[in-house]
Amino acid sequence: MALTASDWANAAARLKCTVSIIRAVAQKESSGKGFYTTGTLKQRFEPAVFKKRTGKTASSYIVAYAINPVEAMNSTSWGMFQIMGYNFKAAGYSSVEAMLAD
Repeated sequence: MALTASDWANAAARLKCTVSIIRAVAQKESSGKGFYTTGTLKQRFEPAVFKKRTGKTASSYIVAYAINPVEAMNSTSWGMFQIMGYNFKAAGYSSVEAMLAD
């Protein structure tokens, strides 16, 4: 589902910036789309974040998920704006799993 003009305007008002700034962030972070053409949510696993959070090394999201699923999700940036999983509370969710489910 695409963001509407109203969605962009509401976000800009909430963040006290312009719509063009938010659109620029979306373009830079995810080419302006939150999902791959397959329909799956865009993601970027951050190995350094995973290592800092767990003390373990993982070369990919799949490997990290096998080691610690929650920390793999926390150590990945998600969607159009590439929100790091560990920011789930700031995004208004009770867990990273709830954020990703939504």
